[in-house]
Amino acid sequence: MAVVTMNITSPLNNSAFHGNGSGILLRGEVDPLPEELEGAPLYYRWYDNFFGATQGRYSVNAAAQTDPRSGFTVSMVLGSHAVTLAATDQAGETDAELEAIQHGGMTGGGDGDSACLVHIFIANMIPPAAPLSRASSVLEAEAPSLWGQPVDDTSSFELNEAYHAINRLQYRWEFRPNGAPVDRDTVDFIPAAEDYLFIPPEEPDPARIRYTGPLPVQLDGNYRLYLHVEDSQGELGGHTSAEVLVSVGA
Repeated sequence: MAVVTMNITSPLNNSAFHGNGSGILLRGEVDPLPEELEGAPLYYRWYDNFFGATQGRYSVNAAAQTDPRSGFTVSMVLGSHAVTLAATDQAGETDAELEAIQHGGMTGGGDGDSACLVHIFIANMIPPAAPLSRASSVLEAEAPSLWGQPVDDTSSFELNEAYHAINRLQYRWEFRPNGAPVDRDTVDFIPAAEDYLFIPPEEPDPARIRYTGPLPVQLDGNYRLYLHVEDSQGELGGHTSAEVLVSVGA
């Protein structure tokens, strides 16, 4: 088998997009081919860990590219994406074609020197349905669909460890005082990933995470509540939701 070596030139590893994941250009370049592949047809396909495979289709681009330098534009949903570029000597992705591959290669993915991770930060808060309580409240927001995974033979979900190995999204709930008394401080609340219940997507609702539990003890009165979906490592920025007016009591 002759190996095709490539690089992803767009997007760069750990690229970040805020508030919108549309119009992302995928582009690659191929190193000089081995002599046995000179003049042979090769087909290039793009893969995204969020793309759900269908019968005879696993890649983002339905039609394979013959030159990855031409670029392919995609829209990406909320979350941290592992992007892979692959080359084969087969035009399609049926089981028979995949078994017939003789030459090819890939680059990108979620780890290693060639990793290509893309982070889409979108803050979409589901407004609380009732006044909040310091003792026990519910905070809910749109989440990446890969955040959780089913627990075998149950209807429950647990953290998807494979996804969280690359996830850079952190949810920060900001309570800004609204009105009297004026000497209150802004309070940030950052539950851990395991503190959320994962709710899978179900049309028309997206995937969600739901925190149920106590709020910081210093909260008391009326606030402007904002959700920040931001980089957990503090390097890639983030996105902020519209404000929601809330009241927090005992």
